[in-house]
Amino acid sequence: MTAAALIGFSFSGNLFLLCLCAIPLGLGAGAIDTALNNYVAMHYSATHMNFLHCFYGVGVSVSPYILSLVIGGEQGWRGGYRTAFAIQFSIALLLFLTLPIWKKAHVQKSDEKQRMKTLTIAETLHTPGVRTMCCLFITSCAIECTCGGWGSPFLVEYKHTATDYAAKIVLGAAISLLLLPLSPGISAAGLFFIELGNGPLFPNFNYLTPQNFGEDISQSVMGIQMAASYIGIMAAPAVCGILGQFISMGIFPVYLLVFYLIMIIATQKIKYVLHVRKY
Repeated sequence: MTAAALIGFSFSGNLFLLCLCAIPLGLGAGAIDTALNNYVAMHYSATHMNFLHCFYGVGVSVSPYILSLVIGGEQGWRGGYRTAFAIQFSIALLLFLTLPIWKKAHVQKSDEKQRMKTLTIAETLHTPGVRTMCCLFITSCAIECTCGGWGSPFLVEYKHTATDYAAKIVLGAAISLLLLPLSPGISAAGLFFIELGNGPLFPNFNYLTPQNFGEDISQSVMGIQMAASYIGIMAAPAVCGILGQFISMGIFPVYLLVFYLIMIIATQKIKYVLHVRKY
């Protein structure tokens, strides 16, 4: 689905077709995230889960460079999407060819398969603790993506950093350092520590899903968690940009702090709910 959507992008001639192709792209990406995270959580260790997300980071880091090389060629942006299609289709082909190996790697007994349940969205959301976990996914992804999208404008517009210098040093950050009237270098170090502290949350939240909610419904819960994370990824940077436009980029650290405080409250709540579930 994602490969088909990418090749569809490359042939699109208007905004409507682009939006139409975005539907299978989103559904396919969501299916990959949900199934793969649940598979690793069920069959591997937390180390493997973190490696999985580490290599996601590698892909995110490398892909813009690949795209920049292709866009500079004769095919332009359409060639970029076709290159992405070729990579994604190759991955899909490799997965189909290796399906027998995946089945042999972790053979499930028939009674284990029967215990797996597929819940509706409403049933999943009414499971104790799921809505709180969704809150954690939204806030952690909101902090990460807002830092990535608006860290550099914050340093340039509010900390009066040279544009080229800001582009080099933005990696992540400690929110408290952003709130203080310190130098741009220290503020950039703060951004680094935010991403360093926030980075492990997403993979480990996913890894703990079967333990927190049971292996029988972990696939359904994982799907809701992925949907919640996409809400944070999509909405939080946009809202930050709107607030920055109408107020100033000085709102940036306060904006992150709000999400952080919500995350802390949700963390304490989910600990209590899961503790009660065990008894």
